[in-house]
Amino acid sequence: MIRVALYLVAVVATNFAFIHLGVWSFLGVSAPWAAFLAGLPLAFRDAVQRRYGRYVAAIVILVACGITAFLSPALAFASAAAFLCGELLDLTVFTALERKGFLKAAIASNTVGAVVDSLVFLSIAFGSLAFLPGQVIAKVVSSSIVSLVLWRTRSST
Repeated sequence: MIRVALYLVAVVATNFAFIHLGVWSFLGVSAPWAAFLAGLPLAFRDAVQRRYGRYVAAIVILVACGITAFLSPALAFASAAAFLCGELLDLTVFTALERKGFLKAAIASNTVGAVVDSLVFLSIAFGSLAFLPGQVIAKVVSSSIVSLVLWRTRSST
């Protein structure tokens, strides 16, 4: 159950960062600081699925959507819609690629999930995709690092 707990803590931390932290800029790319944490749920969701199966992962995604809606009511719809779309697509891609190995499946599914999550969230919340490059970079980097650590420590098996 540690994977489920890590997943839910990552969701809470991401929401906290979005509510309380500002925007970062580097080499002309900008995004909310929360984008760095937003990749963590993508990676931990893969670990939950690997350990407990896709049905448990889907249930945990729904619980996390509820937490997201509760923690950030001002952006609840954008946040929950983006989270649900990104996580369910991550689950679908990971399921399709899992036989090719955890690391490949995790990085590919997290990248797809990060792009979709960012597109949906930015479109609904701000009506602009100005932060898209920064959000995708931050999410892919953070989720790839966590996936690599999970793979190297074999905690995902």
